[in-house]
Amino acid sequence: MMEEHRGGPPPLLEDYLAWLDGLCSTCLSIQQAQCPEAFQGRGVVVPESQVTLALSGQAPMEPQAGFADHLDQLRRRATQSQEPLAVLFRRLEAGAFQQLVILLALAPQVNRKYERVFAYLQDDAQARQATLGLAADLYALVAPLEEGELFALGDQCHPLNRYLLVCPAGRDQGAALGLARPLVLRQTALLALTGASYLPEPLPPVCSLLSAEEQVEPLTHQELCQQAAAFASHFLAEDRRGTGLLQLYGRENTGRRFILRYLAGRTGRNVLCIDCGRLAVLGDDAQSAILETALSWCWLNRAVPALYHFDFTDHAQGARLELAYRMLEPFRQTVPLLALCGERPLDLRYDESFRILQLHIPQHTIGEQRLFWQTFSEGASLPLAEGLDPLGLANVYSLTPGQIKQVVSIAEMDGISRGETAITAQGISRGVRLLCSPRLAQLTQPLSLSFTWADLMLEEEPLALLQQLCDRIRYRWQVNECWGFDRKLPYGKGVSVLLYGPPGTGKTMTAQVLAGEFGLDAYRVDMSRVMDKYIGETEKKLGELFDAAKDSNAILFFDEADALFSKRTEVNDSKDKYANVETAYLLQRMEAHNGISILATNAAQNFDEAFKRRISFMVHIPMPSPATRRRLWRAVFPKDAPLQGVNLDFFADRFELSGSSIKNVAVSAAFLAAAGGTPITRDLLAQAVRDEYQKTGRVLMEHELY
Repeated sequence: MMEEHRGGPPPLLEDYLAWLDGLCSTCLSIQQAQCPEAFQGRGVVVPESQVTLALSGQAPMEPQAGFADHLDQLRRRATQSQEPLAVLFRRLEAGAFQQLVILLALAPQVNRKYERVFAYLQDDAQARQATLGLAADLYALVAPLEEGELFALGDQCHPLNRYLLVCPAGRDQGAALGLARPLVLRQTALLALTGASYLPEPLPPVCSLLSAEEQVEPLTHQELCQQAAAFASHFLAEDRRGTGLLQLYGRENTGRRFILRYLAGRTGRNVLCIDCGRLAVLGDDAQSAILETALSWCWLNRAVPALYHFDFTDHAQGARLELAYRMLEPFRQTVPLLALCGERPLDLRYDESFRILQLHIPQHTIGEQRLFWQTFSEGASLPLAEGLDPLGLANVYSLTPGQIKQVVSIAEMDGISRGETAITAQGISRGVRLLCSPRLAQLTQPLSLSFTWADLMLEEEPLALLQQLCDRIRYRWQVNECWGFDRKLPYGKGVSVLLYGPPGTGKTMTAQVLAGEFGLDAYRVDMSRVMDKYIGETEKKLGELFDAAKDSNAILFFDEADALFSKRTEVNDSKDKYANVETAYLLQRMEAHNGISILATNAAQNFDEAFKRRISFMVHIPMPSPATRRRLWRAVFPKDAPLQGVNLDFFADRFELSGSSIKNVAVSAAFLAAAGGTPITRDLLAQAVRDEYQKTGRVLMEHELY
């Protein structure tokens, strides 16, 4: 409870309280005159002398005429005053009786003497708040009170009950209709009348505030922001009746919260953000208390409520709608605007008095992402390293504005901790990995990114195709957005490549090199975790895989991909039917995926023809030519390996081995040499070649080794 302010209440409130003192003093005199014997038992707990002292010797006034004239003067002053009490009276369009009710509820919070006064007047030491009956008795000294005006306050939808007064709950709820109802101010109303700006309990755990004083201008989606602001302003107009609901939906971090900040600054209204995710796990009583308090606070402070996480994705469809209606109900008839955020809009059914606008916040284009990279990097304490430009980053990474801001911050702190003077490509890559990749780990395995183009020894034709693939990523902005191909390509904007050829020719290494070229992570899809014998489970896991990949900015690598992308067959039994369904679903998700996918197989002929049409590149990686094998043989031995009397060109020209087999031969010969305590000789290499041939079932004649 708030004690009396130093220096006393504001002038208008002080005069209202003086008028109330006169009412109470007159009421006391009338009660004593009408029934003096009834006062013999009073004063046991609250002596009459204390009440007289509390009322400051206020002389009784002439009933009705004197009090009514005084009140009229106060009400005329209130129409011009900017004191919180006067502003509240005007907003409520409060009549004389309603003003008295508010004053009676406020008085004990301003000065505790009124607790003693009200207890004495009501002949109840426990009744330290004025009741509705006392309000009626006091107002009778001012003017005749119509019965309808008195009992209108029994309606819980009355503005005084919805915004200012605490309504009895539970078994005492019926008291709201009776004269014994105590008049108690909500904490929100007390804070508003005393000029306090903080959020009252129980709001802080689930609510936060966006200030109208923060003026922001959108970098993108200007038209969308203006449309939202126009909708909000329409229902915030003083003479506008009815309410409106604005649903903002889109991917996380696409700018929904920014639009709310923009609305706050544009309309001059604070926005109270209510986290529905936290609210939904609370009990019904706690939910009701928070929603009622939020409603009261928003109305008293002319704020706009915004419900975050309004999609309730952790609940079933029926429960989602039930929760949505429950959380909307307190606001629907009373607050001019309700702004909501969710990944998907809910299909809500209301009559035409409640207007609903759904606005989709789309994924930002590469050009728009370039603008965010530039803006956030310019605001960092470290500049971008030389050769690292916003357009290049936007071409490689598909990120939301919020993610870009976080990645720049992570890369900045990473650079500072390493003593660097600029934000590096490695720092950006680490930031993206930290922010985006964890979900993929459940269905995939990360690939090492230690290889470079120098390690990848392929023929000219596949190398040329791989360079074209890299250009497809580097110049996406120019082709898709500057040249307008985006309008011709509503889907299938991702980059996919099928690497096919004999085992051991470098398909996995190619995926690792491509990932390292752009600073992306690469994840090998674990077929054992994806494929499931139960009907529908494989599609479900594939859906989870692509959903995680959508936000991960990582390369998906499908090894032995023909197991998933096999040809559809004629339906002879239920197994064929469901196998075809899996293939069709996979084709759809692959085509809709906007990231980079790499598939590797030893048997391209097993792939479905429809898939081949959807693939961006098909790169055949053949067995290496003799010239390429020479480079592989020379590169496979470290400089410290003790080679002695070995003609590597002989082995390259004589034996048709893949890069992987050459590596196996070199490692096997090295261990044979280490075990025998000798250098790596020609004979040891020949033995290792013979063993490698036997592994693949090929026959090697002895004379071929020499």
